[in-house]
Amino acid sequence: MKLPTLKSSKFALRPLRDSDATSITKNANEKLVAMNMSDSFPYPYSFKDAKAFIRLRKSNKEGHISYVIEIDGLAVGVVSLHLNSDKKTYKGTFGYWLGKHYWGRGIMSDAVGMVSKWAFKSLKLKRLDAHVYLWNKGSAKVLLKNGFRKEGLLRNYVRKSGKILDVLLFSKIAK
Repeated sequence: MKLPTLKSSKFALRPLRDSDATSITKNANEKLVAMNMSDSFPYPYSFKDAKAFIRLRKSNKEGHISYVIEIDGLAVGVVSLHLNSDKKTYKGTFGYWLGKHYWGRGIMSDAVGMVSKWAFKSLKLKRLDAHVYLWNKGSAKVLLKNGFRKEGLLRNYVRKSGKILDVLLFSKIAK
């Protein structure tokens, strides 16, 4: 599937390019970014990690749609949707990160809103959801701002840094 470029006044959302590896490495290699991601997101984050991520997401072998958040020609973050393998459910699960330097500007709120709107309209998805660590108040705010509802607590749901943790489940249903 060829992804369209989505634009706002602050940034563009576009497909990943091989040339994004340097910028992704710079913005992903932050302890606070990695802290809010799954353990599959390495820290420190190397150029080799960025190349492998780009290659995997461009292959779409795992059913992911991934957009780069581009500001001033640089890839400063990523918004991804993992499409459920059961096509009858028509749902997608969000994953996203943004370089720490860009936090607090409403960028991720706008990006999640744009991808949500596109996914409901173009992909005909009926449900979007996201899992958020209990300490990640910023991510919860991004979702709530975009009309997601907190469905509840998933107890002992994920392994992070050797611990089994709870996460919050948020969802948005198509109108």
